[in-house]
Amino acid sequence: MALKSQFHKKGNNSVHEQVPKSDKADLPSQLKHWATVEHQIPHNALNSLLKILKPICPELPSDSRKFLHTPVNVSSVSLQTGELVHIGLNQQILAQLKLHRMSDIENREILISFNVDGLPLFKSTNTQLWPILGLIKNFHSPQPFVISLFCGNSKPSPLNVFLGHFIAELSKLLNDGIDFEGTHYIVKVHSFICDAPARAFIKCTKSHSGYSSCDKCIEPGEYIHGRVIYNSVTASRRTDVQFRLQSDEDHHISESPLVTLPIDLVALFPIDYMHSVCLGVMRKLKYLGWW
Repeated sequence: MALKSQFHKKGNNSVHEQVPKSDKADLPSQLKHWATVEHQIPHNALNSLLKILKPICPELPSDSRKFLHTPVNVSSVSLQTGELVHIGLNQQILAQLKLHRMSDIENREILISFNVDGLPLFKSTNTQLWPILGLIKNFHSPQPFVISLFCGNSKPSPLNVFLGHFIAELSKLLNDGIDFEGTHYIVKVHSFICDAPARAFIKCTKSHSGYSSCDKCIEPGEYIHGRVIYNSVTASRRTDVQFRLQSDEDHHISESPLVTLPIDLVALFPIDYMHSVCLGVMRKLKYLGWW
């Protein structure tokens, strides 16, 4: 290679003066592609590499954040209960397309699964994070990405502001698709993966412990031994049309901002297996000594 041959030349000039200008000009772009697209190098490792290369190419910065143009300040939206930062769904999909082979996508369709949940940061305070995450399901090795991030002392409120930017972007992508390197891709929603409390929160329905709270069937339930029990196994199934019309008034608290999306608001919200089965039925069986 041209760079390697220059390192072995003898002379009075410094090493970086012996590197051809064309190679020096191309090095930053190649290094960025190598660090971000090809291998996703951590910033601390890239910092060490930049310090080694700086004597050769003085125009390279010594800090990875400056080299990769990492934004220092981000714009946030004030909500009643905290601050919201919207990174962008369109931007994150394009970033994922750059990191994966296009041959992984069949029929030029991008199937995205979303997750909304809250998690506490500290035991001593009520500070909590509510991220909106995405995952492209039909990639070979998908990696989750952050679309929006809320931080506050309680649940994000008002809900329509928390979901507003996300819904607007997703609605446009579902209607228009997305273009990348001359190819048009159709965007579809695979599912919304949420536990029972978060699912009820974003759909504005009764909590999972209340009457008429079942997401999949129209069964009011019966209060027995301190809990609501659903006895019927033949109850009518809920449909997207019924949900939008709020035919079962006892199931809804208010109208969800998600109704503006052209998706099935019942079928695309699967029951959370981890909480319902692993931490629900199996936990109870273990305590009863049946397992």
